Amino acid sequence: MAIDCAGRNIAVTAPLRALAEEKARRLERHLGGPAKVRVVFSHEKHRYGAEVIATHRRRRWTAVQEAGALKAALALAFE
Repeated sequence: MAIDCAGRNIAVTAPLRALAEEKARRLERHLGGPAKVRVVFSHEKHRYGAEVIATHRRRRWTAVQEAGALKAALALAFE
């Protein structure tokens, strides 16, 4: 599985990257095989956002969520 993490107006730290990788591994089990996952974190004013783009066998899924906390936005996007 290929996991790419990027940040817009926010630094992607090691614990944040590890959390995204853990969630992506769970997603891979549901997809039934290796997938390419891109996670983009963003921060604007008092909002944190997480965008998850998963590609598996020529199919693409995108989820975008915003919340007051970064970990909450990431959990909602993977849900």
